[in-house]
Parts: sequence; structure tokens; C-alpha cells
Amino acid sequence: MRFMRRAAAILARIGYFLSRYKFLFMPLDTLALALLLFFPFYIGWYGWRRSFQWSHGLGIVACLLLLPALAFVRTKRYTFFEPGDFQPSGEEKPLRAEEKISCRGTGYFEVSGMRRRFIEIPALFWTTELHDHIITGRVNVVQIPFLTSPIEERGMWYIFISPRDVLSVATGSLYFGLSCRPAIRLGYREPSGVESSAYLSFDSRESLIRLQQELTTRSKRLSESR
Repeated sequence: MRFMRRAAAILARIGYFLSRYKFLFMPLDTLALALLLFFPFYIGWYGWRRSFQWSHGLGIVACLLLLPALAFVRTKRYTFFEPGDFQPSGEEKPLRAEEKISCRGTGYFEVSGMRRRFIEIPALFWTTELHDHIITGRVNVVQIPFLTSPIEERGMWYIFISPRDVLSVATGSLYFGLSCRPAIRLGYREPSGVESSAYLSFDSRESLIRLQQELTTRSKRLSESR
């Protein structure tokens, strides 16, 4: 089971990278699915014309395995979160207002009227003096020859969450590529009323626990004051 999760996380990172670029106006992850669907027929036809070899059969099997695997991680939006408890040691210091915690963010970020979903981008979390939560992430776009890159997304993006809109806080682990990081899944209600989720992963358990305590404490105080 752990091997399958790791394999899915690696494929998710590849798929997410491909989804960020386009070739002839087609996202590369969509193009990859189309090619994986086409190649078995082409390999079978080529093998029938040139005497079928074991390598042809291996190529067909590889495509037939990768096609549903890539489609699966795409339906999961390239995000794999496994719930799990992290017990505090009692030595964690509460977050101060405006104190920033480094993390990596996954979710719907906004800036200048644009809204995009990013995965595991470098981010900072903090709570303002007015108790609002802010997640700011930095997006870097590498330009690749012959591919269309989302250059307009380069820069800082934001998620703003009011404590009264926090719906759930769950701890666990976020798998992406070769990494497995302690993480928080934060369910919240957007200003439009739509329920959404943001994932924050950390380098240390201490950062996770401090942020979890901040989120749950703020929400509890708000509910008690109503």
C-alpha cells in the first residue's frame, strides 16, 4: 500500500508539471493521456506489420498501465493526503499575531482577479491583528522552448480566510513526488459560499502543531463568543 501511494505521488508530480504547460494550446497532461491511448494501437499495428516482438507487448502493457494511473492521479487533482494524528510535545509556543510560518501551500490562490490552483508552492502563513488568516505563496514559472508557459502566473498569490469560515482542520501527511511531509488540510468557506480546501505542509512537526493550535483556538474562541 505504501509503495502504491509513493508511486502515485511521483506520478502526481509529473502530471502536475505537465499540466502547467501547453503544446499547441493543449495541456501536456491531456496530451500524454491521448498518446497513451493511441500508442497501444500503433504498437500493435506496427508489430503486426513487422513481426510482433516481446518488446512490442511490453510497450503495450506499459501504456495500458500508465493510462489509468495518470487518469487516476488527475482525478485526485495530483494531491494525496493521508490523515494522521500529531501529538504536541508541550514545548510548542503559540503563534503571535503577524508571526509568519514557512510552509508549502496547495489550493486555490488568487491575485488581480485571477484564480488558480497550485500544488506545494513555497508559502507563508500568518494571522493578522484582526484575526484573519493569510496564506501567501510564490509561483515561479520556467519557460521551456516550444511550449506555452503560464508566465502571467509568476509572482505572489494569496488565500484569505476568516476564522468564522474555517470548517475543519485535519492533520496528516501530504505525498507529492518523492517527499512525504507533515501537513494540515484546512477546510474553509470562500466568500462566494463555496466550500474549499487548502493543504499546508511543513518541514517540521513543531510548525504543524503550532499552526493547528492557532487555527483550532481561533475558531473555538469565535464559536464561544457567538
